[in-house]
Amino acid sequence: MREYEILSIVRSTTPDKEIADLNERLTKLIQAQQGKIFFSRNWGRRTLGYPIQKQKEGIYLHLDFAGTGALVSEMERVLRLDERVLRFLSVQLNEEVDIATREKELEQIEIAAKAAAAEKEVTV
Repeated sequence: MREYEILSIVRSTTPDKEIADLNERLTKLIQAQQGKIFFSRNWGRRTLGYPIQKQKEGIYLHLDFAGTGALVSEMERVLRLDERVLRFLSVQLNEEVDIATREKELEQIEIAAKAAAAEKEVTV
């Protein structure tokens, strides 16, 4: 399996429930095709560098997963057909990925981030 990430920009007027539904739909699609999700993050509402479809703001969604090329093609098709999605970008991160090793790496990164946040709170 290969490791991919998809960054999508959703209309800023989209309710949180619909964003969660879109994220759940993509998650189910990955699981149905025997893929593995490493993380899914909502980066929140941000100002766009330039207007897209007359929108000046968008909600950024970041999804990192392992799967096949056919899975990525299907996810791109789903995103292309969804009217709420302004833009998306799919990137292959690794040619071959060991899922267990990658999950351990992400756990270590998360632990380090929590430690840094706790340290920051103490100093403030």
